[in-house]
Amino acid sequence: KFRHKFLSKRTPRNYAVYVSGIPEEYRSSHSLLEFFRDCFSKSGVLEAHVALDIPNLERQVAYRDSLVAKLDHAVEYQSMRAVAPTQRKGVISGFLTRADSV
Repeated sequence: KFRHKFLSKRTPRNYAVYVSGIPEEYRSSHSLLEFFRDCFSKSGVLEAHVALDIPNLERQVAYRDSLVAKLDHAVEYQSMRAVAPTQRKGVISGFLTRADSV
């Protein structure tokens, strides 16, 4: 009873349309909003949002954050000791080689 009463109200949040197969030129929230406002009326379309499918984003952001933390540490190390920090690069002909971290 209450659900029907709530959903029958004429509020914008009760009207959502999901579309797929959007052409490339309309795959931003702004351009999609302008497209729908051109098709209907400016006041008839309040918002338009494009959902992005980015499955690896969290992993990539976490990796970037770890690199930024390492770089910040290396820069602080260099400013405190006035010596460029180095890291192991690998072993060549039995000798350990090092490279600057910054």
